[in-house]
Amino acid sequence: MHADDDSETILVTDPARVTQVLGNLLSNAIKYTPRGGRIEVATEMLAPRDPDDGARLAVHVVDDGPGIPIDKREEIFGEFTRLETGDKPGAGLGLSIARRVARLLGGDVTVSGGHRGGTRFTLWLPLRSTA
Repeated sequence: MHADDDSETILVTDPARVTQVLGNLLSNAIKYTPRGGRIEVATEMLAPRDPDDGARLAVHVVDDGPGIPIDKREEIFGEFTRLETGDKPGAGLGLSIARRVARLLGGDVTVSGGHRGGTRFTLWLPLRSTA
């Protein structure tokens, strides 16, 4: 991951499954962001945390919707789990499926607060070095 070496870092994954996970995260961001709100998508390549880890690609989907209470952030990944959503449609399966698929790809889906309120979901995917 240094500019002066001859190695490249590549993502080897199932594009259809990545599309499925990102589609779910974007759909939720659109559903819960108020009219006139913002949704941001950003990518970030992270170096290994320790020698046994590999590099990772993070795809962040950030919205400025109502946010998710800290004590509910793991709970929302359970099947058929929904927070108070008023008139928002859904069965409470999307995030559970998204996390399961991400983990099958060797990654994960996590949630945190957005930098301006709202919510930040991150799809983590493993990267491989060609060195």
